[in-house]
Amino acid sequence: MASFASSFGASRPAIDIVCRVVDYYGDAGIGWRLAAGLALEHGFDTCLWIDRPDMIAAMAPAGAPHVEVRHLDDFEADYRARDVLLTTFDSRIGDAVRGRIRAAGDRTLRVHFEYLSAEPWIDGCHGLPSLKADGSTEWMFMPGFTAASGGLIRERNLAAMRAGFDRPGQDAFLDRLGAGIEPGRRVSLFCYPEAPADDWFATLASAPEPTLLFAAHGVAIDSVVRFFGTDPAPGRLLRQGSLALLRLPFMPQVDYDRLLLACDLNFVRGEDSWIRAHWARRPFVWQPYIQTDGAHLDKLDAFLALALAGAPAGTADSLRRFAHAWSGDGSVASAWPDFLAALPAIGRQLAAHVDRLESQSDCCTRLAILIRDRL
Repeated sequence: MASFASSFGASRPAIDIVCRVVDYYGDAGIGWRLAAGLALEHGFDTCLWIDRPDMIAAMAPAGAPHVEVRHLDDFEADYRARDVLLTTFDSRIGDAVRGRIRAAGDRTLRVHFEYLSAEPWIDGCHGLPSLKADGSTEWMFMPGFTAASGGLIRERNLAAMRAGFDRPGQDAFLDRLGAGIEPGRRVSLFCYPEAPADDWFATLASAPEPTLLFAAHGVAIDSVVRFFGTDPAPGRLLRQGSLALLRLPFMPQVDYDRLLLACDLNFVRGEDSWIRAHWARRPFVWQPYIQTDGAHLDKLDAFLALALAGAPAGTADSLRRFAHAWSGDGSVASAWPDFLAALPAIGRQLAAHVDRLESQSDCCTRLAILIRDRL
């Protein structure tokens, strides 16, 4: 689809994106992908206001044309009303910003970008106006997995990048990380601290087949220390039984995407890595953000209902049982053998799920359409 810049006249439309980081990686990752996608593919001049600009510098060291990154501390003082103001997740604006928007004639379109969910209620909320106490209107944008939602972030060149990263390229990439010619099923690990990694490590170590586990920066530190006796520096391999673990450095987004493509199985969490696991077209296990009331299991089940639509009962049960165990509801040790046996069928099922998603328009395109239709 062509850029929407022509819809706004001769100049590029300007959008300010406000992102306050709650989850250390995911919020920043989504904020950057939105900013870059709207600039590169839809003709916006984008300013990303974020309280962790250092994270953006690490995720996207080359930056992107027409994208400015500024510290959120300066937002209240420096913001001037432009075409669009997009708040994300738990970010909100104060009275001073609202006053500047009113003083500029209330011409700024306000949109709120919510957390991703597979729960069916989001379809009914997506695109609705929300009337604020000061009489202004904010439009709700709900990313999701259906045509009625806001969709998922997906770059136009993603399929080409995936096709161009073949097995020799994957091997060379993992070798640069320190994997060498280490044998075994390649598995990436990105999880919350509540994941039952200790039990899973023990299961992998005692298995008949080898596993090469790529542990993301800062992830499962306590479990690694308990199981191996140390948390290794990036690039150093630890071995116990059939399990080899390689600690990874912090990766730019493009390299994390390559890691997912190079692995046979990916463990992901939260939001950004969850989306990227889809586009890698590899089997994956998603861990939602843990909530004490168990609401995360409802979110997990809502996603599994979509991803497993039409799946054979055995395939669905194997993934559902292990995914629940990984999110604290069951035993990973007892669920792992059936999950592993069903892994080829799970991979085919998830690939069909991704096919359905890739037939839909992407999140930035839907967001640009919402903006065009309401400005």
